[in-house]
Amino acid sequence: MKKEQGGAVLALPMSDETGRRLPEGFMAASLLMRLTRCARLVVLLGAQVLVALALGACATAPAPLGIPTAVPRIEDAKKGHPVKVAVFYGTNRVPVARPVYFDDNEAPEVQYGYALVSLPWIHEKGEVETPTVFDWDRSNPDRFMLLLDAVPLRPDEFIAQVNRSFAADPRKNIGFVFVHGFNVPFRDAALRTAQLAVDMQLPVVPAFFSWPSNGESPVEGTANYLRDFTKAISSIPALEEFLVQFGEKTRAEEIYVLAHSMGSWTTTHALMSLALNRPKLAAKVKLVTLAAPDIDARVFTVQIAPAMVKAGYAVNLYASDNDKALNASRVVWGRPRAGIAGAALTLSPGVETIDASDIDTDVLGHSKYGDSPALLEDMALFYGGARAGQRPGLIPRKRGAETYWQIQAPPH
Repeated sequence: MKKEQGGAVLALPMSDETGRRLPEGFMAASLLMRLTRCARLVVLLGAQVLVALALGACATAPAPLGIPTAVPRIEDAKKGHPVKVAVFYGTNRVPVARPVYFDDNEAPEVQYGYALVSLPWIHEKGEVETPTVFDWDRSNPDRFMLLLDAVPLRPDEFIAQVNRSFAADPRKNIGFVFVHGFNVPFRDAALRTAQLAVDMQLPVVPAFFSWPSNGESPVEGTANYLRDFTKAISSIPALEEFLVQFGEKTRAEEIYVLAHSMGSWTTTHALMSLALNRPKLAAKVKLVTLAAPDIDARVFTVQIAPAMVKAGYAVNLYASDNDKALNASRVVWGRPRAGIAGAALTLSPGVETIDASDIDTDVLGHSKYGDSPALLEDMALFYGGARAGQRPGLIPRKRGAETYWQIQAPPH
């Protein structure tokens, strides 16, 4: 007798060795026993297949990603061949589809990855070449800086790729972290970080932390500003976590930090927390620049500056008396900001304050740190280890017992 089971044929005995016909019950039991044996064989073979697949996966682990590991020089770019910069990122924004990649909503966990940015051969120091509404060739790599991609990485992949970038440079393992300010989308933060890396030409692995600023929506005045400020405060633990991943779990030996505007609030509080809770990591953060810090001047002088200096951070602060964004913030809060110069200039022992009022850039005068070649050169010297008194172009000034420096506009 034959029965078909799942396409296979099972031959069942109809009689015993003497030729006597076997009862139907025996035949059923025999069928059940054979099916049971088949099932055990399938389970055994299945387990072996799974083990083989697992071993195969281990043996064929993905190779390192082919991302650029060095910061190029703009002189290396040619027409039709822009230079490409990989900047690592951490963000507590919610991921969305490209070309936005991340929106202005706050995610429960920090996302990690790297952004690939191209710079055109016509790039000039202090410029982020972006199209206007009148430009039809908005994706032209010969004219504009472009965010080519933002590739997410698991935390372990992120650490491995950062270490790979460190290993590509025989010099000291130094990381650079940029934290943006108010009303900045993820894309703009990536472009700015790449521009800073290329223009300053520091021996660093560049990275940025992007908190969920409302940069993709039209500016909505005070309500939008206050909403961003709330998110800047709530992003302090996320920035701490990113600094732990980037600075502690990798082979980083030193970390340079640059915070702009409202991002200075997030950054200073994250660094103060690290000094208390992770002193070994805080010791790696040697140099900190606060560019146009949107921090209450009194809070900075009484609380933040003394704590930063006590923790051993070398702080370089750029201020200006023609910063329209900070003057608007002063109106909102009814109090001076730490990044305003002139009569309201904030001076704190241990913090080197540079008055950049003579530097002329955009209409707002709020992004001089990245738009001015003179300030870029001065920052590069600071990150190279030169204190204010050692940097050319800075003139010492006195106000009472305190000294600050004034940077002169370059001759035309």
